[in-house]
Amino acid sequence: MAAPSEPSDNELIKSCLSGSQAHARRLYDRYKNYVARVIRNMENDPEAVQDLLQQTFIKAFSGLKSFKGDSGFKTWITTIAVNTAKNYRNKKTRRGRHPKVSIDHTGEENGAALELKDESANPQKQLLTKEMGTVIGAALDMLSEEHREVISLWNEGFSYDEIGAMTKTLPQTVGSRLHYARAQLQKILTPYIKGNKE
Repeated sequence: MAAPSEPSDNELIKSCLSGSQAHARRLYDRYKNYVARVIRNMENDPEAVQDLLQQTFIKAFSGLKSFKGDSGFKTWITTIAVNTAKNYRNKKTRRGRHPKVSIDHTGEENGAALELKDESANPQKQLLTKEMGTVIGAALDMLSEEHREVISLWNEGFSYDEIGAMTKTLPQTVGSRLHYARAQLQKILTPYIKGNKE
């Protein structure tokens, strides 16, 4: 007998609006890791990431009636996550606590879309991979909030038009910011990428 198919996002949303806590949990479980990754690309503090993750889902479930389905749920919750993280960073900056570059962040922690070979059997390669992760985290921190935002969303597979709608900017501006962000990251990371391949 065939296994029952997974309910779609829209089916879960409809059920949530009817009061199903179980389906609200399934929707949360389906997107929590993805949303956390989006937030991590904008904010490095692990405690803040967890807090912002919860805030994002509270806002999403509280405003679920306003979800019209014009775009997918993934796009909708990404917009909420981006705005929640952006508001947090703005408040932090106004308080004078600017984000600091951490030397402990790995590429995985920052959600950077850079694939490295498994070099677990080679200690030297392992060290280079760890160093590369640290550099990726530092490189992302060097970008402005706008550039971190677009490269994070682009890494998640969103188009220029979708990113523009989420960030309230023109697609041409998205393209320009993405071009600059990629160029800056490449400039910073190229020496380490070369070293990792040798």
